[in-house]
Amino acid sequence: MFLPYLLSLTGFIASNCPSGTSPSLSNPNRCFYFGTQRLPYMTAEEQCVDRDGHLTSTQSVAEDIYLSQKAGLDFNSSTTSDFWFGANKMSGDWGWIDGSEFNFTHWDSSEPQNQSENICGALSLAGGKWSAQDCFKYHKPNPLNYNK
Repeated sequence: MFLPYLLSLTGFIASNCPSGTSPSLSNPNRCFYFGTQRLPYMTAEEQCVDRDGHLTSTQSVAEDIYLSQKAGLDFNSSTTSDFWFGANKMSGDWGWIDGSEFNFTHWDSSEPQNQSENICGALSLAGGKWSAQDCFKYHKPNPLNYNK
């Protein structure tokens, strides 16, 4: 129900995003590419950097829901329930891999559960809530964001 509304908003966003990418809801200079290859967190980030981007950071519930709904369309695997994004706790506190200020969270109930080091954020396709998962144990698809 929410998907058609959010996806319809992209038609009203002035964007020069390249073909195969989607514009951000919050920043017309930001584009998302949804990588479907299942990778460990740091390998996914390295591929994003190779494309002049990073795993995506988010700043609103609306953007989390938009990303989860758009990813649901792009990640056709029936076994995909979530995907990596830029939140991680690899050096003490939670932060964004792109270095932006970590001043917004959208954790699922009882998350973040895993509070050890090397924990990374996964965003659920069902509702856009966050969970904390082992960065190296799991292989997930990943959206990258970059500025035009």
